[in-house]
Amino acid sequence: MPLINYRHRGKWGLRPLGLLLGMMLPLHTAANPPPAIRQEIEAALAKEREQQGEIKRQVAQAEDRARQEINATEAGKQRLQQELQQLRAESAKLDAALQQRVQQLEQQIAEKQRQIETAEQRARLLEKYAIGHTIQDCDICPKLIVIARGEFDMGSPANEDGRDENEDDQAGAGGKPIKVRIDYALAVGQYEITRGEFARFARETKHNPEGGCYHWTGALELKPEYNWRNPGYEQGDNHPVTCVSWDDAQAYIQWLNGKSHQQYRLLSEAEWEYAARAGKGSRRFPWGDDPKYSELCAYANAADKTLQKKLGWSPVAPCSDQYVYTAPVGEAKPNPFGLHDLHGNVWEWVADCYKDSYQGTSNDGSPVEETGCSRRVVRGGSWGFVPRYLRSADRSGDSPDFRDDDGGFRLARMLP
Repeated sequence: MPLINYRHRGKWGLRPLGLLLGMMLPLHTAANPPPAIRQEIEAALAKEREQQGEIKRQVAQAEDRARQEINATEAGKQRLQQELQQLRAESAKLDAALQQRVQQLEQQIAEKQRQIETAEQRARLLEKYAIGHTIQDCDICPKLIVIARGEFDMGSPANEDGRDENEDDQAGAGGKPIKVRIDYALAVGQYEITRGEFARFARETKHNPEGGCYHWTGALELKPEYNWRNPGYEQGDNHPVTCVSWDDAQAYIQWLNGKSHQQYRLLSEAEWEYAARAGKGSRRFPWGDDPKYSELCAYANAADKTLQKKLGWSPVAPCSDQYVYTAPVGEAKPNPFGLHDLHGNVWEWVADCYKDSYQGTSNDGSPVEETGCSRRVVRGGSWGFVPRYLRSADRSGDSPDFRDDDGGFRLARMLP
């Protein structure tokens, strides 16, 4: 409330306007106060109204500021909510990206692990299947030699001594060898399948072929009493099995594959010649052309002086291998691939159907097949044949059910 000066009992003092009016009203009526008092009252009232207006203005300003702050707070809240939503969205994106990256890294790690395992497996295979390495898949499985890949001329040139006309790309004169490439991993039997190995098969499967076996007695004669157990001469279990047909060989392979869970097979004719040549080009034998057959008996069991002395056959090789009939497998020196008896000991069945030339023969080492094939290829010569039939290029063919006392087989299998 405004204060005002007044004089009372000779003294001036300050009193609230309302109190002063109460004191003065008895002396003057409210309707007609003295002019000075009126002016002072009006001035005081004006000042009070001014003060009240200032207060209201300040209150209004305060209210405006409050509203502004409230509005600002709401806007800030909305902004913060928007920023929070944006951050949450970005966080979700980051989580998704992180999850995707984690999955990618896990896939990369798995792929690297697979590559490492593959490389380790490959390294083990390379070590196990190194060129020249001997492998044996089971105790009844044949020993195999891993041979190198390569290319060679299959057949004989026109000037090769002792050649036949079926050793080139056309029957008759004027032909030439064909180029063949063995471009896959292959392991070849170190030895021919032995009598002991075949005996186990026959015992387990009750395989007892009938029909006898052919035997040479000055002429080729079928002997009903002869078979793989008794080919007409004495054998040990370490000798190559004889008196077995191409069909017998297939039965043995089926049995062995079932026992070993491997995929053994006969060699193709191209594989056989490649293994026989052993990387030594177009020479008649892997040890050389040997025109006088002076080295033959060190590497092969052929018709030689030992046989001539026993049976009186002629002509024969001018050397002696000490065996009239079959020799134990591995008795002769190996060829450069480490394989024994590809030349001599027994003729070896191969997979191919026999044709009079190599016309149409594939150059990739695969066998020649023909529906209703009546003759299968045999290779390598035997203990009863003169040296020209032991050449790497020599070839012949017999009926798949043909058995004779100097015919056997060896196996091979592909490698991973």
